[in-house]
Amino acid sequence: MVSVDRLASLQSKPQATANDMEMGSVHTLNSSSLDQFLHQAETIQRAISRISRNTGEIRTLHQKALFETSAQSVSMQQVDRLTDDTSDLIQDTRQQIKSLSSIPVSSSTDAQVHSTQQKSLASKLMTAAREFQAVQQDAQQAYRGQMARQYQIAHPGATPAQIDNAVENTNGQIFQQELLASRVGEQRHALHAVQTRHEELVKIERSIGELFTLFQDMQALLDTQQVQIDTIEQHVETTDVHVQQGSQQMTKAIRSAKSSRKLKWILTCIVAVILIILLVVLLLKLGVFESKGNDTAAQPTPPPLPPAPTPAPSPLAKR
Repeated sequence: MVSVDRLASLQSKPQATANDMEMGSVHTLNSSSLDQFLHQAETIQRAISRISRNTGEIRTLHQKALFETSAQSVSMQQVDRLTDDTSDLIQDTRQQIKSLSSIPVSSSTDAQVHSTQQKSLASKLMTAAREFQAVQQDAQQAYRGQMARQYQIAHPGATPAQIDNAVENTNGQIFQQELLASRVGEQRHALHAVQTRHEELVKIERSIGELFTLFQDMQALLDTQQVQIDTIEQHVETTDVHVQQGSQQMTKAIRSAKSSRKLKWILTCIVAVILIILLVVLLLKLGVFESKGNDTAAQPTPPPLPPAPTPAPSPLAKR
């Protein structure tokens, strides 16, 4: 039977256009990758829910089929069809979960989201598959018990070993000869029922074998994802430590820069005062201020004014 990718019909992946590829920024691409991952994870979750619903329906149909002996019964046909659909859906979902690893990540945060989600989905699929397996195993035991009772109807004196051999080899030549040689209608009907149930058992055993492979793959995936999660958590913790250390170093650097600027201003003022003092001392040594005083003292003193003439005595005074 060709497996049909039924999960793909539930999923429509967003495709990037040429314009998006040319104009999109790195941030947009990273966001698109995360959106693609979450969209696919949601689709897988819906598929797992569908597997669980199918399992419940299969359980009910098996219970109905136990009361029907015809291979063409409606319940048996529904069991076969729904079992095949569910088995294919389980295998498709397994591949979809494994394909999540191919979606690129852009940061440690995205990587942690991917690993956690993928591990959760793998665990849920294993739980749903185990429920499906339990239903198949319960039906297998029920069919075996019914086959043994029906064979005893056809062969009332059969030993347990003969019954077990008949249940395991209903397609053998001896069983076919017994079926043809049986002339009692009830016996022939019982042998037909045994053969029909054996065909159902073969299908159940095949589906259980496929589930064993799935469990191995999912367990390996869970182990791998746990290692990745532990690695990411370790990197996150290391990054936090580095960020804290960097923040402390930055605070120290800011304080050091402020202290350096303050010290620089103080040194600048001190140097300026020293330069002013040196300049004044240099000017004093050059006699700049003394030459100005000497120039003032060297200026000639103006001659004294002549004495004013004595006025002549008035004639009236002589008289």
